[in-house]
Amino acid sequence: MRARFFFFSALVCLLFLQSIFAHVPYFESHVISNISVSQVHYFEIQQPGVREIKIISRGEPLYLMFAVPRIERLKNYRPTFELIDPNGNVVEHFSTASIEPRLYHEEFGDTYEWIYYEKEFPTQPGTYVLKVTSNGPGKFWISVGRVEKFSIMDIIALPVTVARVRIFHEEFPILWWGWIILTLLGLGVWGIVSLVKGGG
Repeated sequence: MRARFFFFSALVCLLFLQSIFAHVPYFESHVISNISVSQVHYFEIQQPGVREIKIISRGEPLYLMFAVPRIERLKNYRPTFELIDPNGNVVEHFSTASIEPRLYHEEFGDTYEWIYYEKEFPTQPGTYVLKVTSNGPGKFWISVGRVEKFSIMDIIALPVTVARVRIFHEEFPILWWGWIILTLLGLGVWGIVSLVKGGG
């Protein structure tokens, strides 16, 4: 009984945390689909160059945000990007060089972001290409979509995911609530294993 209590307590905590976590995170994913679903994609650039990201549209509106994590050494990291439609036309060209970013605090993961770009516009069905040109090593993320939708695996993996996001922001990976959930899950798993062994 105690084991189940710990396990379900941890699950309830995860469900609560999921309700305040806005985006499904992905790392180094170069294809973005289901663009109506709220999601954020993290990228790290090792050297100057162009990173191409495919965005697959079924004709729904594209809500797009472009940001850089607030890390002091990235203050002068100023990428540009072009969004190219399925016909090869440049529909958006944006440079962060002369932009004063908006500072944003993501409370759930306790990270800070420099938001450079945010816009929603119509699309046609097909594959768009986002070309991000970097002037040097750096990090950026893009988010799309407004509909919050999580799978059970997304919820279970939430503590690990948040730790990865914080590492991306060069912060200590585990927050206070992470220790609580890990402890509850550990106690629950230990209790269930003990019950199984005892029953055998």
